[in-house]
Formats: sequence, structure tokens, C-alpha cells
Amino acid sequence: MSCVTSPTFPILLNGAPYGSFKSGRGLRQGYPLSPALFIICYQGLSLLMENLELNGLYSGYRINVQSSSISHLMFADDLFFFGKNSDSIADHLKYMLDTYASFSGQIINFMKSSIHFSKGSGNNIRIWHDPWIPGIPGFRPSKLSNSTVDVTRVSDLINHEDKSWNLELLSQVFPQDQVATILNIYIPLDTEIEDKLIWLKTPSGVFFLKFVYKLLMDNTPTSSSEAEFPCKLFWKKIKIQPKIQIFIWKVLHEGLAVYHNLSKFNNQITSACPLCNYEEETIFHLLFECQFSVAVLQESPILIEVLAGSSLRQIIQHWLLYTDQGIMLNLGSCILWNIRKMRNDLVFNNSQPSASQCIQKALQDFKIFDLHNALNCCTNIAVNENNATLWEPPPNCVIKVNVDAAFNHGDAAAAVARDSFGNQQWYNLF
Repeated sequence: MSCVTSPTFPILLNGAPYGSFKSGRGLRQGYPLSPALFIICYQGLSLLMENLELNGLYSGYRINVQSSSISHLMFADDLFFFGKNSDSIADHLKYMLDTYASFSGQIINFMKSSIHFSKGSGNNIRIWHDPWIPGIPGFRPSKLSNSTVDVTRVSDLINHEDKSWNLELLSQVFPQDQVATILNIYIPLDTEIEDKLIWLKTPSGVFFLKFVYKLLMDNTPTSSSEAEFPCKLFWKKIKIQPKIQIFIWKVLHEGLAVYHNLSKFNNQITSACPLCNYEEETIFHLLFECQFSVAVLQESPILIEVLAGSSLRQIIQHWLLYTDQGIMLNLGSCILWNIRKMRNDLVFNNSQPSASQCIQKALQDFKIFDLHNALNCCTNIAVNENNATLWEPPPNCVIKVNVDAAFNHGDAAAAVARDSFGNQQWYNLF
């Protein structure tokens, strides 16, 4: 460290450096050279620790018989030592730290240092009351009906000379299948390790309420359709706006605030569909069964298949697995999104829904998907940006008939009749 000196700082006076002064604070944390200097110094400390262990003057801590010994861990501004609780170990560690301080210039601040000792007699686990055997129901053993051996603590079952299970005693107390399970439990060599019960469902062994919730959710029965839904493929293939992606994810998990779901928490809410005022408004009804939704899907210039008798998840999964570069999935999602928006406009703004307007807005959302992914899937679909030219629904209880004709190498004409919801009542080709 003697080769490291503090810099000097001149002051600019009228544009020219004048005089100088030295920094009195030394190297601080965050200085670019600090990490390299700490690594160089800590390498010397590691070599001193290694020398103590090679000469049998210090013994680190082993997690198990097969693991390497850990004597110390070093961090940016913290240092941890691990060793057995003995006077000789403490003396050798103190001598090593003094040696390190003498050549490095780094002095130990004992006011900010602490020592922690492990405690425990090894007699804290009760055989018949504490859950201590992983792999058997309840984690508690059962006793042989003809056993006359009186044991109360797990330490009674251990040969303390070589830290092994007393197989003969185990066979006199427990059934053979439980004996085999007990023999697989590791006995630590350190007799001063404190006995404690741990929570097996967390990596740290500490009990947290959130892991109980996760455990309950993992054990909640799911239908085959839920278990088989290809979630990873869904997020890979759906490329529309994030707000529509989240909307579809809520649809898949019954997370929309339709009247059927809201009525579960407030019995004052009617569950009738606001679009048709006939059926109960479930998510499936709103998006696939309602007269308005059926009319919107029929308006789509690209085929959006809704398989009869399929559940909501099965329909979206069908779109997902359809071999069309994701067109049906993404356009279908845009249509469902705009059906929901039309429903909300009716409920909150008293705006009458229009099937044609809904499909036009869905196509606009799909155009964004098409441009971002350079698929040019819908370049031949004319999306009219002028709402004034859109098809206007007739008044309630009125049927509107639209006709068109063409004369080119053969005459043709067509007519279609639709109600106020845009539902197709009949069509004809001439």
C-alpha cells in the first residue's frame, strides 16, 4: 500500500492552475481503484488463512462430509470467518488478523465486529411428537406394537462416537420401511449444531404465509383444458397491443368484470347481459353467444372460427394452434377486445353498439399488429377510417336491407337484411 499516494488538486485562477492541496480522506468506496486494491489485499488474507489450515492451526466449517471446508467469505466491506468454537482457533485467528493488519495497514474495527457461537445439546427433538422424518405421512414415526424399548429423544437413536444411526435400536422400535427412511437422514459431524424444525416447502426452511398460499394453489384441482393450455406458445404467438394481450389473459382466467362475476360479491347487481337483455352475462356469453357478438364475428372479413360446443379456452386454443401465422388468434383477440369496449360504451355512456363499427375498429387494431410484424396479412382489407361511411344500424324492431349489383362478363346482384344489432336475417345472390 506504500505505493498508493493521495492525489493533489490545483485550483484554476483566471483560467490557469494555481497552487495545490492534498486530499485528506484517502481512498473512499466507489473510487475506481478501490476494487482492485481490495482484491490485492484480500488475496494476501486468503493466503494467510490457507497457511493456517495447511499447518493444522485452523479448521473451517463443513456443510457435510463430502463438502469442502469453508474458512471465510469476503465481500466489499464485510468479512466472515467460520471455525470451531475453541480457544486455540480464536487465538490463531487473532494472530492472523494482526499479521494482516501489520502489512496492509487495514486495522480491524472491533467495535463493529461480532462473534456468534452455535449452541444446542442435540436432545431437542421428541421422537413421538415432533415432525422430524421427511418422506412419511405426518413426518412422525409409528412404534412397533411389540416393542418394549423406551426412547423419547432423537439423540437416543444415535451412536455419538461415530455419528451414525443405531441400526439395531431402530429395528427394535420402528417398522422396517421407516427404519430405511431414518437411515437416509444425514447426521452432522458438528455436535454443537442446534436442533431446529424447518419448513420443507421453502428453500431457506423458514415459514412464510405466501408459500402456504402457493402450496394451496398448486394443489387446487384444474380441468384438463386448463392443464393443457399452451401458455408459453400463447405469449410467443400473440403480438397485438399489450392492453389487448392482458385482456385476453383475463378472459382465459375468468377475470373480466362481467355482471355474472360481479353478482358473486354484490347480490344487488343484475346479471342480465346489457347487450341483449336476455341471457346472463358471463364472459363466454358476452364474447361468443350474445346476438351482438355473433353478428360481429360474422362481419369479419377473415374467418374467425368458433367451434360449436367448445369452451372459451378451447376456442382461443384453436385460434392459437391454427396454421395461419397467428392471424386468427390476433384478429380474433382484437374483435373480442372491441366487443368488450362496445359493451362498456353502452353501459357507461349509453352509446348504442354497432357490429360494423366494432369490426372496423378491430381491423384497425389488427392493422397495428400486421405492420409491426411485417406479415402484410390484411393489406387487401379496406379499413374505412371515415365513420360517416360505415353501415348504420336501423332503429329497434326494424330490418334494414342492403343491395348491390355488378355487370362485367356476367351479371350478379346480392341483398342482405340485418336488424338493429347487425344480425344477418337473410341474404340472397342473383
